[in-house]
Amino acid sequence: MSIKRNITLSYAIQIINTGLTFAASVFITRILGTEGRGEFAVYSNALVIASIWLGFSLPSSIVYFVSSKKLNPGKMLTTMLWFCLTTTILVTLTIMLLIHEKKTWLIFPENYKNYFWIGLFIVQFFLAQVNSVLNAFLNARKVFIPQAVFGSIVTAISVIVWLLLYFKIIHVPYTGFAIVVLITFLFSLPPILWNLFLLNTVSKIDFTFKIIDFKSFMVILKFALIAYACNAIQILSYRMDLWFVDYYHGKSETGIYSLAVSLAQLIWILPNTMSGVLLTYLSGSTRDEAIAVTLKYARLAIYSSLLFAVFCSIVFYFAIPLVFGSEFEFTRILIILLFTGIVPFSITTILATFNASINKPVYNLWTTLWGFVFALVFYVLLIPRIGSMGAAIASSISYNACNVYIFYKFYKTTQQKIWLLLPLKADYINFKFQVSNYFAKKQ
Repeated sequence: MSIKRNITLSYAIQIINTGLTFAASVFITRILGTEGRGEFAVYSNALVIASIWLGFSLPSSIVYFVSSKKLNPGKMLTTMLWFCLTTTILVTLTIMLLIHEKKTWLIFPENYKNYFWIGLFIVQFFLAQVNSVLNAFLNARKVFIPQAVFGSIVTAISVIVWLLLYFKIIHVPYTGFAIVVLITFLFSLPPILWNLFLLNTVSKIDFTFKIIDFKSFMVILKFALIAYACNAIQILSYRMDLWFVDYYHGKSETGIYSLAVSLAQLIWILPNTMSGVLLTYLSGSTRDEAIAVTLKYARLAIYSSLLFAVFCSIVFYFAIPLVFGSEFEFTRILIILLFTGIVPFSITTILATFNASINKPVYNLWTTLWGFVFALVFYVLLIPRIGSMGAAIASSISYNACNVYIFYKFYKTTQQKIWLLLPLKADYINFKFQVSNYFAKKQ
């Protein structure tokens, strides 16, 4: 399947999936309220950070080494699963340290610090790690669509469940934070089983109990280390704002801000979809082809993101008080502030994929460090004083700092200037052809 077809289908499915996720988030937010959403945001935030920090960005290495056929995929899969188990042990030890230091508030709400919730967090971490490994193997074999379709089906079923829970058509012995975490956990299981099925059938990776040799593993780890440093610093840069808001202004404001972030980041549906597909294709292209494809999709990413942001700003202005409740009205202002950084960051997503494909992830590392410095400085300066608004402004400044730096490195590497991101006549002709061709097939 061609790169264009993979991106188009993946994007269409992601749009559907995002709509379903949005519908689910409405009922989840209604169930939780502002304070409950703040508790869930802190919990989810810790889970994501743990997954990134202890995942060592091995999925990107999996895509590179499997798609280039440099290592045995069966042995790699077994090795990666053992690695997931090892990192889960590290998470367990980390939580034990937090308990000893009385810092469990970084993860768990006040009434949810017992061993049941701690154990559930550890299991969720392990499953998230395993699923990221399985996704990486499927992406390396260009199996994008089946897993995306199944994900949409699972999300659609979850929307129905949330609706039934919200209107109390079904009853469970849990409320608020507890029911949201438990239901989220249950719906994380089917995609893992489906991915295992796809690995065994569509991608036909032979399972084995053998692991790769130590030297090969170190090659994988070396490749992943720079990407890991990028992801670890980046996730801290754009997740620590929740901790700042929570520490200085409490769970309610954290809940409002977390909703704004989750809605604003819907803009990244297309860039992230492109990035997931482009890495596989760019890694096997010539340098000139990779540059041309990168510029083409960078233009598509930035202008589609801009149009989507305008549309969302109008819709959210009227919809948020009606859908989520009047207590979330301030979210509208935060979203617009976040858009000023999130929209331009669409370019960074595509250019970072290009850097990875030419084995220059160090450029992404410096971009991330640059963004981290700006984020930390402005979080410290603004959040204590103006709360969630300061967090949104600081995040946007950091996003734009990343964008300026990565385009500078792209120019130094390729000699391609920023004006090449302006719409080209060829883009218009291609778009017109695609539209005409679509309607011709319908007739």
